[in-house]
Amino acid sequence: MTARVPEPAGTWLELSVEADTEAVEAVSEILSRVAG
Repeated sequence: MTARVPEPAGTWLELSVEADTEAVEAVSEILSRVAG
């Protein structure tokens, strides 16, 4: 899973992790909250 989250300074944080299929939705939700 790879997610790119915009940081406030305008730079990008790229996060690559191996995740269980059941965890992907939870991880995506957390990342969307961080990005929001």
